[in-house]
Amino acid sequence: MTKKTIYYSILFFFFFACTKKKITAPVWLDHTGMITMPTDTLFFSSPVKDKWKASLLSFVQPVQLEVIPGSEGFIVYLKERTGITEGPAHLVLQNEKTVFFFPIQLRNSSPGLITEKDYRSPKTVNPDSALHQHRMLYTTDQWRNLRPLHKSTQFFTENILELTSQTGTYTAQKNNPVTAFYVQAGSVQKIQLHASYQASDNSYTVVTELLKDVHDNTVANGTNVVFSYWNKTMVYKMESLTIDGKASVKIPALADGYFITATIGQYSSHTITVRKPS
Repeated sequence: MTKKTIYYSILFFFFFACTKKKITAPVWLDHTGMITMPTDTLFFSSPVKDKWKASLLSFVQPVQLEVIPGSEGFIVYLKERTGITEGPAHLVLQNEKTVFFFPIQLRNSSPGLITEKDYRSPKTVNPDSALHQHRMLYTTDQWRNLRPLHKSTQFFTENILELTSQTGTYTAQKNNPVTAFYVQAGSVQKIQLHASYQASDNSYTVVTELLKDVHDNTVANGTNVVFSYWNKTMVYKMESLTIDGKASVKIPALADGYFITATIGQYSSHTITVRKPS
């Protein structure tokens, strides 16, 4: 035997000695395309029984599974998991650098705690625009999966609600602050003023009467009121914010009297006159 032949024989021997057998895909014995959490145990037939890793890849997050070697292959089961977001996923089996994917559907054996949702839009309603609200009802389970509504095959129901015109904070679901929505006061419909002279500090005090909208709701705190006052020579403006439905300003009595109006948005009061006592 020549040296060249011996050399190639040694290379041939080492090549086959170092080449591992290709791992074939395990056979999923009880394969249905569905995995139920957390009760299912999965049986696989494979000539390779050890070094397997398994996980579930869903659109939410990966879930690691336990693998136990068996007499004809290996067994995969779930650990420390009571529920999951249902839907399409993949069962992934890995043996070192070889990976196999099995498309599946995930579901839970029990929905757990069922929660009814009552979603309202808009959350804040103003009678200047409309007193209508869009409502959507749906239910979710403990793992945020949509569930059919009570005594129905539908997952959603929608309708339009007519709300009360009385201002306040309301909840779509009793004792559930997260479902709160608000009815605010609309625009003021009438502005009436009263003014008087204060000799103690030589000033004029101007006060609005209680400001209300068309539904008799007191306007919101913080509503801006612009007071304009003038005489024959000058025109002035002062602004004030409402508190408990009223606004007021104190005008220095630099003149014997002024004409005064108040404006909120597009509404203005009648002009009144205030003078120092003669």
